Amino acid sequence: MQELRNQVLCGDCVEILRAAKEPFADLIFADPPFNIGYKYDKYHDDKASDHYLAWTRDWLGECARVLRPHGSIFIAIGDEYAAQIKLIMEDELRLTLRNWIIWHYTFGQQTKNKFARSHTHLLYFVKDAKNFVFHDEAVRVISDRQKKYSDKRANPAGKMPDDVWNEYPRVCGTFTERTGFPCQMPESLLARIIRVSSNEGDWVLDPFCGSGTTATVAHKLNRIYTSIDISETYVQAAKERIADSEGLLGVWRTESVAVALPRGEGVSPLRPAGILPAEKKQGQDALATQDKGKMPSPRVRGRSTTDAADTSGATAADRRSSDWPEHADAELKWLYSENKIPVRHLCANRSLLSLFTKKLNGRLQKKQPYTIKEVKDRLNLLGSKLSPLDKTSSVRIEASSLEE
Repeated sequence: MQELRNQVLCGDCVEILRAAKEPFADLIFADPPFNIGYKYDKYHDDKASDHYLAWTRDWLGECARVLRPHGSIFIAIGDEYAAQIKLIMEDELRLTLRNWIIWHYTFGQQTKNKFARSHTHLLYFVKDAKNFVFHDEAVRVISDRQKKYSDKRANPAGKMPDDVWNEYPRVCGTFTERTGFPCQMPESLLARIIRVSSNEGDWVLDPFCGSGTTATVAHKLNRIYTSIDISETYVQAAKERIADSEGLLGVWRTESVAVALPRGEGVSPLRPAGILPAEKKQGQDALATQDKGKMPSPRVRGRSTTDAADTSGATAADRRSSDWPEHADAELKWLYSENKIPVRHLCANRSLLSLFTKKLNGRLQKKQPYTIKEVKDRLNLLGSKLSPLDKTSSVRIEASSLEE
């Protein structure tokens, strides 16, 4: 299985997975073509229904086969085939549906003769209904009891998100993370899925790589990744995107922090639902022994090794930026969007800011947690950039290579 570890592979996902001799994936995220007539780089998404469903059975079957006994799979799909996929997964492959999530986004397709579609289905299955990973503490958000009513009865850890996710807009052309891929998933959405349904060191599989969002976020969150796509163009762009991203392990390496469960005041250890200690240790061992030669070198974007070592001439702004590497800012933005509290209100309310800071430190696992003042200052400094509507990304795919 070493040939699949931390790789973005070009080829047919069914054929590549069929060659795997044993289960290896702890989590699978699949965003297949919806069969709605879109023309990708190497695939025209316009098949006869029976042909599309036969192919769907093939790739679903291989995904189920390579999923480990405690594994989870999330499938993003449109209205046309959501029901059929549910039946295939439950009745034929015997997986258990835990949630039928609706990802509701803005910038939906505009129509004249029916209501505009502005959602995608996220079907969440597990292989074993009594043995799966689910880190509720990692994805809880500040509840209305906490942010509106200051209710002492509120769970201090916050509440679980609903099964309608409206925190994540579609990745539009002006967004920072936009690569040019036509159907790009937001990193923040994948971060929630990967964080809640896998441990550090676990193996995340995406059979339809596309822009490489799943692999990029898996790398950032210290997971092993495998992504597959039939387009050489998409594969190359995904590799560049991963190489241009940071992982937690590299961000905090200067603090000599071993990979561990989240730290920070008020943060309780994450606990998998029904996972045996031996299985958890196996995931940690996998991280410790992974092939580092295939992992992109972690770095702080825009700063050379010399810059990082010599800060004697740095301005105060430079030093503040060095204290907030790229991944810390990404986590800050992800957490901000999930909790839906305007920045002015958040910074003016010390109680909410304290809760927000604890959640951020729990995610970042930093040896020296950020203080409330540091988080407040960073929120105020980023301002409008807390929204995805800022500058465009430096890693792009040429439009001419995507569409004809």
